[in-house]
Amino acid sequence: EDYTNWKMNPDTAEQLVQQFSTQPLAHALLAEAIFEGMSEPTPENPLLSKAYSALLFANILAPSNLYYPYQMAQLLYFQGHKDQAAEKFKEILELSKNSSVLAEAMGNFYAWMRDYETSLRYYQIALAETSDANRIWTKIQLLLAYSPDIFNKIPQMYLDAIAQNPKKAILYEQLVAFYKLDDTPMEKTFELLKQGIAQNPQNPDFYILLARAYQENQQIEEAIHYYHLALKLDDNLLDIYSSLLNLYFAT
Repeated sequence: EDYTNWKMNPDTAEQLVQQFSTQPLAHALLAEAIFEGMSEPTPENPLLSKAYSALLFANILAPSNLYYPYQMAQLLYFQGHKDQAAEKFKEILELSKNSSVLAEAMGNFYAWMRDYETSLRYYQIALAETSDANRIWTKIQLLLAYSPDIFNKIPQMYLDAIAQNPKKAILYEQLVAFYKLDDTPMEKTFELLKQGIAQNPQNPDFYILLARAYQENQQIEEAIHYYHLALKLDDNLLDIYSSLLNLYFAT
């Protein structure tokens, strides 16, 4: 379940708590509404004490739900205890075995706090685990818009994500797309994708990625070779037949 899109007025959330006082989600919604309603969270904000009380109730009512400790870590950050918040976030991720939902939420939180480098680190964890890497890619592009300084950190972030999940072809595809933005020499792309093939020799997606890279670099014979290797693994890849026809006509 995606807990990252809650939007509620604090007054409405308080009414919800009064109606459903035994439901932990109601208390968590109140804390979330308080956080969302503060344009510039400061330790002196009196609403933070109300959020703290709400999260205590949520944690007591549902001690196994890791989203409530996540909110408590947010609260620690807002109270000025940034190191404690960072430790709490780390502890939660370890308990949740690097949940992509929580890692993405942490990336969102640090982006909101304008700590873009920390946000990027959490998005890297989410990338390795999520089933929707394209959504994380979009968020990374937003980070770049706010903080161009992180541009040079992105390749290593993807390499770290690939090390965590080397079977995930889309991570290689996104890194190759970034290499294009960065005008990285094509040899680096070929090397990356050949490493992917070495680790995933039965996955045709990696052969297709390499074939496309050669095709874009006008290395037609190499492109044809790798498209054929992909078809040997799966001869139902109809798009590949179309690509091969285009290449044969080009030669």
